[in-house]
Amino acid sequence: MMHTTPDHVSSRFGLRRSGSRGKILSGRGTEILGWVLFVLSALGFILSSLRSGDLAGLLGGLLFLAGCLVFLLPLMRRPHA
Repeated sequence: MMHTTPDHVSSRFGLRRSGSRGKILSGRGTEILGWVLFVLSALGFILSSLRSGDLAGLLGGLLFLAGCLVFLLPLMRRPHA
């Protein structure tokens, strides 16, 4: 038997929420979590590049971090809908 979720519970980002049985991150929460993990990854690249003295890796890590923040900051400012 296939469980379908009614359209009125679809999230703001087009992702479906789970039923009332369990809370699963969806929509905004999942998006923010994903970007936070990318930021942590960028910080890891930066730290690794600093320790090894890799200038190209450091610049790449800094650009990656800046790009992540560009996408993350608007999500942090947007009020919950």
